Amino acid sequence: MKLTIVRHGVTEWNKTSKIQGQIDVPLNDYGREIAHITRSAYEKKHIHYDVIYSSPLIRAYETARILADTGQEIICDARLKEISYGKYEGSDYHRILAGQDDLLTIRDCFLAPQNYVPDETGERFSDFFARTRSFLEDMRKMYTNEESILVVCHGGTTRALLQAVKERPLEDFWKTKHKNLCHSVISWEKDKPFQLEIQELYYYELEERGTCQHGTPGGCVAPL
Repeated sequence: MKLTIVRHGVTEWNKTSKIQGQIDVPLNDYGREIAHITRSAYEKKHIHYDVIYSSPLIRAYETARILADTGQEIICDARLKEISYGKYEGSDYHRILAGQDDLLTIRDCFLAPQNYVPDETGERFSDFFARTRSFLEDMRKMYTNEESILVVCHGGTTRALLQAVKERPLEDFWKTKHKNLCHSVISWEKDKPFQLEIQELYYYELEERGTCQHGTPGGCVAPL
């Protein structure tokens, strides 16, 4: 079995470096553009997914709708939502890194996740990992006939799903960059561990350096 994990397209909050978490932020025009470019690549390469799952958050669902065949069902699963940053959602990522006094609690989430203790509004990494792993385990139980599965979710969720495939120290959680419309492919056989086959595959041209034409420092996506 093979399952492809895709991060959603670009949003205005990606562009302005605001952390989104579970706030429902739609794609911007560029986010839709690169999703359509990716869909065109699927058609040229004859890539088809038998089953499509999506986070219910609109930026993921809208991406999934663009990537899907016309009229194809998209199954929403709340376990695929981004990690919740609670009351800090909407905060500026660069202010967080700068150590602003009102953002110190959330700062560890990104700079020292092994030390992060969320307040009562946020989500623990252990809970995040448990819900994403339960999704993968359900996929293992449900699909046994070589179906190809597409999962459209978020940057943090992608990392959490891959953590279930190959566990890494928590301090390394954010070190792998999964930019928008990044594809990772995992596989499994009955009663055998998950395997990572492909990581960081793109079907559009990334702009890696400087400030891209869409205004985001460091490329066409925010740091997360």
